[in-house]
Amino acid sequence: MPKPQLLTAQHVPSVEAALGSEGTVFRTFADQDSGCVSYGIEIDGSGRFFVKTAATADTVASLRQALAVHQVAAHPRLIPIVHGFTTDDGLALVYPWADGEVLYHPTRSRHGGRAHPDSAMARFRRLPLEKVHEALAVILDVHIVVADADLVAVDFYDGCMLYDFSSGTMRQCDSWPQGTGLGRAATLRTGRFGRCSARVRRVPSGVHPPREHAVPRAPM
Repeated sequence: MPKPQLLTAQHVPSVEAALGSEGTVFRTFADQDSGCVSYGIEIDGSGRFFVKTAATADTVASLRQALAVHQVAAHPRLIPIVHGFTTDDGLALVYPWADGEVLYHPTRSRHGGRAHPDSAMARFRRLPLEKVHEALAVILDVHIVVADADLVAVDFYDGCMLYDFSSGTMRQCDSWPQGTGLGRAATLRTGRFGRCSARVRRVPSGVHPPREHAVPRAPM
């Protein structure tokens, strides 16, 4: 069976049309403050994917930045980009779907809520300390990989942290918008579940701590 065009094509005129013809959309993220519109889709024989689309100059630049960063920084818990293609409106990136909840989920119409007892952050804070430390070690380990690529994420926050409460698995979900290249400031967001305002810039070699003083590698 041929692979779906969402995973192979270089250009897809309409993402919405392709989504409807190639699988079942089970989630839509249309209110993200990143300006991107994203979808969770299940494709028979291929699995579940997260498709993030950009249709403005700023959002297209952000997805191109994501592609550039993922070319130089990879980690088992940094959700990878598996495909990208242009559209008549701009650009789209495809990620494997990862179960979980971001620890903070602001949208264009709603902010706040971390302190609500049912929020993801409040539930995360109630976990046993050992589980919290293990989850945070994963995030620190991802940032060590980023530092090893001579990049640094600034203003990183909980909207980038995707935690699966059922399995106890922490992942970093990301996109790297704004800015025109790795040598300039860029904003790290997550179109998957919310905005992740972290700027990324190239730093001189040797600025980050020596490897022997880094946080121990987290279990994969």
